[in-house]
Amino acid sequence: MALSPREILSHALSLRPLTEQAETSDDVETSGQTLLHIGFGQCGLVFTVPYKPHEVVKIARPYFGESLYADFRAHQRVQEAFVRRSDGVQRQVQLPTVYDFLPKPVLEGSTPKQFWDSNISLFPSSTASTGGSGTGASSRYLTFHLPSEALFTEHIPPLSKPIREALIDLYCAPAKQASVRADPANQDCLLRVYLGRRRPRDENGQPKVVANFGLRNYNLHLDQMLELGLDVHLFAQMMGAALADIHWGAGVDAFDVEFMLGGRRIIAGLYANNDRAADLWLLDFNLCSRFNLDELLGDRHEQKLDGLVEQLVHAFFANDPYYPRPRTQDEKGCEVGDISLWQAFAKAYLGRAEEILQARHRPAYEDLRRLPERFITRCVEKQKTLPPGVDKIGVE
Repeated sequence: MALSPREILSHALSLRPLTEQAETSDDVETSGQTLLHIGFGQCGLVFTVPYKPHEVVKIARPYFGESLYADFRAHQRVQEAFVRRSDGVQRQVQLPTVYDFLPKPVLEGSTPKQFWDSNISLFPSSTASTGGSGTGASSRYLTFHLPSEALFTEHIPPLSKPIREALIDLYCAPAKQASVRADPANQDCLLRVYLGRRRPRDENGQPKVVANFGLRNYNLHLDQMLELGLDVHLFAQMMGAALADIHWGAGVDAFDVEFMLGGRRIIAGLYANNDRAADLWLLDFNLCSRFNLDELLGDRHEQKLDGLVEQLVHAFFANDPYYPRPRTQDEKGCEVGDISLWQAFAKAYLGRAEEILQARHRPAYEDLRRLPERFITRCVEKQKTLPPGVDKIGVE
């Protein structure tokens, strides 16, 4: 008997081993001899690399070259911290490998110049514009000057076709399903995992219909995950441990990072997790700030350490609500399970932070151990100052 869309998503997005009946095959297509545009962000556009099927290149928008380089530097730091993790791959958030950064080419014979001489013709014509206006629905994203700065990372595989079809069947308005299926952009399906937000409701208490439904960076809310029977506590634990790695292992504030459900990781042509259909991925570091714990400790300046904690708390609440929110029982909008979800996140965060600080800063451990604890405490205190239902603060 065929599985329903809800059953397909319940199995495929659970990060649990798949049953044979629920198996979903990956269907990543190659782009021939043209770089295929698969995404965009604040600082650049993302393309597949046809001769390197498991690699993507992000090309900087005009005036965003420094932001793309900041992405590279922070990503490098987080990658080094993740390499030091001791937990098994099954329970890890996946981080795409960062390979290289090429500045805008200036010198003849340089590596950036050689790359662009060999590859500029592979970009869609609207991308390689020298100032004219592109045509088509995507031209507003693709038209700008090339060559530009370039960042090379591992490709996060999109979720497979059976998962995409189930998402459309379950969450897209019937009148729009045909056009959504026909749009090639929806093949690049990644899901934002919002443990800190539920879908808004209409006057009848039903989830509001999404006006512009799309599968590229689709927002998967906490109430949807609960309806699908996903283990949200496992997601919270994975995010908590990963955030501790970012903060105390990498010295990065995690401002505006994203946690996305994507396809299974592929290493040397094989699936890293062969018994499940999806992985939880961490990406986007272009707005992150870096800090040096040893320098802060050397100053022995309590005000600077307090300032660091406040910086991390601000980054937590200014980000989209991937993490559970530290709601209390008496808070309006707090629902059953919110408190235990936050507790799972906080416990994993503090446990991983303790491991990192003991291993890397043992002589100063007693001075440092209070910083992760203070971060969790300040998050709880900050939540109490927010209006009911607010899960994100504005960026000043």
